[in-house]
Amino acid sequence: PLFVIAQGQLQYSSRSLFEAVAVIIRCVITVFAAVVFQLHLVAFAWGYVFYSLTLLITYSFMFRHQFTQLKSVSDASECELWRIYSFAETLPSQGGDVKSQELLSPAWSFFKQTMLKLFLAEGEKMIIVAYSMEPADQAVYAVVFNLGSLVARFLFQPIEEVSYTVFGKLNDIGKENNDNKGEDISKVEDSSLRL
Repeated sequence: PLFVIAQGQLQYSSRSLFEAVAVIIRCVITVFAAVVFQLHLVAFAWGYVFYSLTLLITYSFMFRHQFTQLKSVSDASECELWRIYSFAETLPSQGGDVKSQELLSPAWSFFKQTMLKLFLAEGEKMIIVAYSMEPADQAVYAVVFNLGSLVARFLFQPIEEVSYTVFGKLNDIGKENNDNKGEDISKVEDSSLRL
């Protein structure tokens, strides 16, 4: 939840710093566990455990600092829409049923798209298992597939994440100013397509 709130607050510099520190710690722990302790595959698991802990700790410190700053603010309307005032606000609340059709319809659409994406992404593995390919052929296919997709992942993942945030913020702004909504959306679409 803290990651989502940081995205909503458009805190990209903090997120970049936290991710960089977590990746460096993950790499150091993985190499240390593999070389010094000879843990082999378990070394990767320990690397990801420390990666997750680093992200949890850094985001927690960032929001704890934000909480102390908010106590000095007298007017709550000065704070942003995505501000939280305690860690308890990130926990599920009582009576969390979705009663708004405005939220349920896009959520159902996203769920269907996610399931389709899952079947498209994992479908080749099902086919490989169904045809009982030799392990050597499976390994060659996995290496070629993963190396080929690395470039696309590195190029398009940051653009995708920023686009989600920008379009969400633009939607919030558009609700406040219905007059300029069409112009703003077309400007952002043109800019994102040129990327």
